Order: sequence, then C-alpha cells, then structure tokens
Amino acid sequence: MEISIDESNICMDDIIHNCGLTSESQHRIQESDIIILPSNFIQNRERRSFPVESIAFIKHLRQRHPEIKISFFENQNEEKCKVLRSEICYLPTLYFCLKDIALPIVIALVMEYLRERYRGNPKIEQSTAELSLLIENEDGSRRFLTYNGPITELPRIIETVNREKLGEIDGNDSL
Repeated sequence: MEISIDESNICMDDIIHNCGLTSESQHRIQESDIIILPSNFIQNRERRSFPVESIAFIKHLRQRHPEIKISFFENQNEEKCKVLRSEICYLPTLYFCLKDIALPIVIALVMEYLRERYRGNPKIEQSTAELSLLIENEDGSRRFLTYNGPITELPRIIETVNREKLGEIDGNDSL
C-alpha cells in the first residue's frame, strides 16, 4: 500500500478561468462540493480525459446522495473517458474543500461506491484501487494525496492524514 501527501500549488479558481471552460461550466464547477478532475490534470490541462470509472461514480453519488453537488471539470457533454484494461480500479481524481465536505465523508462515499460495484464479488478482497485527492484546507493551502493499494485498506487514508496533520478532518463543520 502506498499513500503519499504532497503540497500543491494548484489554485482551482485560477484554473477554472484559464482552461477554456464555458461560463456555465465554470459556475457549475464553483458550486460543486466535489469536482472530478481529469486523470492527466496535473500534467496537461488542455487535453482532459477521465477514467471510465468516473461515470459510474458520479451516477452513484447523484442517485444515492443528491444533496452532494458533484461535477466533472469539463464543459457539459464534452467529457472524454479512457478505458484502461487492468485489474486495478482507477478511481477518479477528486477535488474538494474541507470547509464544504470532510475527508472521512469523501472516503466513505468512495467505499460505498466500491462495495456496490463489487457486491457479490469476492475479488474485492484482492482488488487494488488507485485514487487521487486534491484537498483544499480551510486556510487555502492545498495537498495532493495519492493512494495505490488494496481496496479494503482505503480507509487508512484518514489515519495517514491525521498523522500528517493535513487539516481539520473530523467532520464537525462540514456537510
């Protein structure tokens, strides 16, 4: 299992206005609690694509948790997904601000989605997930967290973040 936490200089407000998004898309993204970022977002902001798992994840959240506003970082109906044939479950890269939604809630939503996806499939015990989170603290600082490891160990992100003092993640002030 690998978990890394790095400082990030990505400022969502600046990027939203400099990536060729329509004003309608910019507004929708700014109003979202969780934003699904393209998988190649850090390296290339012009050619955006999302892991195919993103579509099922966003549908799941919209059906099960309509109170949570989630959207793609892309113009409406221009989303491009890539299929990676692998045993690894490539989850979407998620951006969120801790003042809007707490890390434990985001991890619980991801785990709920994975349990639903793998329901009745014993492979969940052996399956690997890859997840990236761009987390903005209430003070405006940002961290980029990546996880690569067993699906069943995904909740350990919270323990790691607590040790690293990423920010207030107890959930008292969010959602």
